[in-house]
Amino acid sequence: MWTSLAANSHKGRLHVAYYTVPLLLALALGQSTVMPYFRVFGVMPNLMLMAVVAWTLLRGPGEGIIWGFMGGIALDLFSRAPLGVSALALVIVSYLSSFAERTLYRDHAALPPAVILIVTPIYDMLTLLLLQLTGQRVAVLGSLLYFTLPATVIHVVLMLPVYHALAWLHRTTRRREVHL
Repeated sequence: MWTSLAANSHKGRLHVAYYTVPLLLALALGQSTVMPYFRVFGVMPNLMLMAVVAWTLLRGPGEGIIWGFMGGIALDLFSRAPLGVSALALVIVSYLSSFAERTLYRDHAALPPAVILIVTPIYDMLTLLLLQLTGQRVAVLGSLLYFTLPATVIHVVLMLPVYHALAWLHRTTRRREVHL
């Protein structure tokens, strides 16, 4: 009995890896190659940030933090940022997002836009701070005014479609409990 439970648990993790890794790589690749052509108010939406926050709200901090780390590494591999900057910022944002997942009504329609409204400026400030710590020259005030503010508005608008797309994936891939 214990062997079959362990085997089923292992299969579940492999199943998750089969869609998580390709999805996060596709998001990172799309973020760095396609999204620069879809700027709104001069700002490029951060699909990875929205996906990590949505997945954290859907699956909790465990999987959300994994998505943040893996997605951040993938983003950093496709960008000129030092390796680990996006990963660390996304892990922290995922952890912060998990407080909303644990304390508020998870299925409320306003939760995903409200959370992204709060965490987008945090993510951007963390990224700017980490870039400065790695020796990059960053115009903090200009970045916050001309990038973070419009990006936050765009993320609030786009968060529900991203959340619902990932909610479908969540429903399709979650393990179902069988009670006998």
